[in-house]
Amino acid sequence: MVPDDAAGEIAAEAIRFEAGDSDLIAFRAKFMGSLHDLCRDEPLSGDHLELFFALEAWEEAVGEERRSAAERVADLAGRLATGA
Repeated sequence: MVPDDAAGEIAAEAIRFEAGDSDLIAFRAKFMGSLHDLCRDEPLSGDHLELFFALEAWEEAVGEERRSAAERVADLAGRLATGA
């Protein structure tokens, strides 16, 4: 898969996540499963890089920190969903 197709699949899952048709775990799985293709030609950057770190923070967090990290992931998903 080419990087643009991987980015498109992530954006499509972000739209489902934003609509409540997907959850954070499914969104994370789609993102992580697309990383190899997304980074095929150049390093991760922009919202995708921020999302990578936000998902890592969510995985490591507990309690209120986990809720805050989930909100950060949701914000980034919203940006990817709208192309902002």
